[in-house]
Amino acid sequence: MTVKLNVGFFILLFIAPALATLFTYSDFTFIALAYIFWLLTAISLTTTAIYTRHVRRSKQYRFKIIQKEYEAKVMSIVVSYNEDPDMVRLCLAAVKRANLYGEVFLVDDSTKKEILDRNRATCQKIGINFVHRDNRRGFKAGALNDAVKEFGKDFDIIAVFDADQMPYPWFISSAIGYFQNPKIAFVQYPPSYTNLDTTVAMASMYQQEVFLRKIMRARNISSAFLLGSGFLIRKSALLEVGGFYENSITEDLATSILLHGNGWTSIYADFPGIWSGDAPRSLSAYTKQQFRWSFGGFESLGMLLRTKLHFSTFMDYLSGLLYWLYIGPVKLVMLASLLLFLIFRIHVIQLNPYLYALFYFPFLTYSILLYAFSADSKTMDYGVKGFFYHQAIENLVMFTVAMSFLKFLAGTKQKFGVTFKGKDKMFTLRQLLPNSILHFLLIVAIILGLIWLRTATNGQLILSIWINIAFACLSLAFVITSDVMLISHTPPSVSQVKILETPSEEPT
Repeated sequence: MTVKLNVGFFILLFIAPALATLFTYSDFTFIALAYIFWLLTAISLTTTAIYTRHVRRSKQYRFKIIQKEYEAKVMSIVVSYNEDPDMVRLCLAAVKRANLYGEVFLVDDSTKKEILDRNRATCQKIGINFVHRDNRRGFKAGALNDAVKEFGKDFDIIAVFDADQMPYPWFISSAIGYFQNPKIAFVQYPPSYTNLDTTVAMASMYQQEVFLRKIMRARNISSAFLLGSGFLIRKSALLEVGGFYENSITEDLATSILLHGNGWTSIYADFPGIWSGDAPRSLSAYTKQQFRWSFGGFESLGMLLRTKLHFSTFMDYLSGLLYWLYIGPVKLVMLASLLLFLIFRIHVIQLNPYLYALFYFPFLTYSILLYAFSADSKTMDYGVKGFFYHQAIENLVMFTVAMSFLKFLAGTKQKFGVTFKGKDKMFTLRQLLPNSILHFLLIVAIILGLIWLRTATNGQLILSIWINIAFACLSLAFVITSDVMLISHTPPSVSQVKILETPSEEPT
């Protein structure tokens, strides 16, 4: 019954816009654009309703450290693939210091001999198990599964870290007590970005703030999911679902869905656990990361629809997929509709603008106030600057996410790609070309829209033109912010950003 309810809602979400399209499309040539318009409306209503619930639930979030020791052996795994050996060395030292309950393993899939030799020497020097595979079967998920299968027999809990992370000494001791509850599958710590030396890195941090401080807090217990690293997971729960899921480039999301579908629960530990993590510093690194995340989100659809998830858990996971759908293909098609109307005077839909304004603008006002209210919190460093950085960085990956959606529809298989952590060229002119074209088209659309207003006499048409000009101006503001953000390279003041500081003692 649960699966039928989930599937039924999903179908309704896409059928309802189709029905609205049949009554409002202006020309069969543009019926697809009309459908996207109504799909955007349905997605906006759904995600706003879910986010309203998340904001309310996030206020009730509490994370308590269970002081009672839990007798379990912990296998800490650091995964690496052609990473900087100096960065790997710092990570290994921090992980070893944090694991007083077992052993540490470096699972290194690197293909460069000099990196392998240095990492092997580091492991020998500080007493860490070095594991290297001759192939990359299953990529990261395969590396983790192979390590657990070969070396995990005597361990109860698996802790996983990326090579750029440095956990606090109490990373394990402050959360291991939760595994006394036999229903808990994993405990996930939030990442903490500390290398905010480029505008892309800073914008990446702002983009994650709302997700980490509101959404993941709200999803604690029922649907908080693995973030790829910085977590502890019960080995028996992991083996029950067949290990880390290897047929997806976002093995963390897919594995979480399977665990929640099998009745396991999860803890989101939103307090200092990781004090160092590298955000993508260049546009290339960021778009590569977002392509993988969005493709994995689209890829999760089939699993979502066939897994027995509670309806509220299903909706939480679905909201993530709808987010990618919105900021990529839907947003791109909506902008195309706007440009067609203002530049070529093509009406995609036939809709009374007064009725539209009566419905949409109160909804838009509510959405803005909800977002502003939720962002104005002691748990977040966001504000107006964070909002514009957030919107600007999303604008830059609109084409990337749309491409990942098209490749998903085409059934293209994607390989797991590691986000580049080092210094790189901020951007290339080729990468800026789509944004520059959009910049130009929006300016042209606004100018032609204002010219159109001088000759328009119909009241409904005049209101429609003004509504589209307003949206064009808002879109242009975000495009300009994107340009300024990239061209400036370095944030105006990194020190003004509230980053995780190192506490002097273990939290209680």
